[in-house]
Amino acid sequence: MADGNFEGLVIAGGVLAVYGYDQRKPFALAAGLLLLASKPQSGTLLIAVIGLYGLIQIWQPAQRRFWMTTAITVTVIVIPFLLWKGGDWLSAMFSIEERGSIMDISVTAALNRTGLLPSPFIIILWGAFIAANAFIAWRTRFTLNREKVGMLIAASLLISPHAAGNSLLTVLAIGVIPLFQVRPRIGFFFIIMMDCLILWNKDMLFYYQASFQSLTLLLIWVALAYRTLKSSQVAIASQPSIVLAPEH
Repeated sequence: MADGNFEGLVIAGGVLAVYGYDQRKPFALAAGLLLLASKPQSGTLLIAVIGLYGLIQIWQPAQRRFWMTTAITVTVIVIPFLLWKGGDWLSAMFSIEERGSIMDISVTAALNRTGLLPSPFIIILWGAFIAANAFIAWRTRFTLNREKVGMLIAASLLISPHAAGNSLLTVLAIGVIPLFQVRPRIGFFFIIMMDCLILWNKDMLFYYQASFQSLTLLLIWVALAYRTLKSSQVAIASQPSIVLAPEH
């Protein structure tokens, strides 16, 4: 908090987004989206995916009121604040001094630090990773749970222009803990990966912490992506209209 990293806002945004989407509570979903936008490094992909789902479902009469209320609520709040502080909000992402630095855990920064791959190839990998997330989001468009939200937040951090290691706390709270509850061994492995840094000395932390956290984030993404695909298939097979049910 002293460093200006309020991960609690993003964590609350992710939880509210899941609750609002699942329970069809437009104000909860709107609040979740707004909180996620407080840290675009973490929330960009999730906001985009929820927006895509809204565009798909708003044409269904039973879903129109829910999505219209959500969209109007977000718009009424976002527009005046963008006019007021929109430039600062964007510069926080693209003009930050630490971008590409030794503490940047984004995938482009991690690959650039290795010096093994040319920039065009890194850009191709970056685009392919976005495409993989888009495919999973589309394939699982009838569900939204904490593991999927954790996957999208992890992906956002990896593709962002800049991300710092303290953002792993959000992925831990949103995605890893639910994974630990259903797959204790895998979840515990990721918890150990996050916590083992306390045993590193200062030189190891300075030179290798960010790259190690990038690897941790990528492995978490793989596990959550697999869980997201698997749980979505189960949900569709057992209750195909769970998300598209009429409002009560």
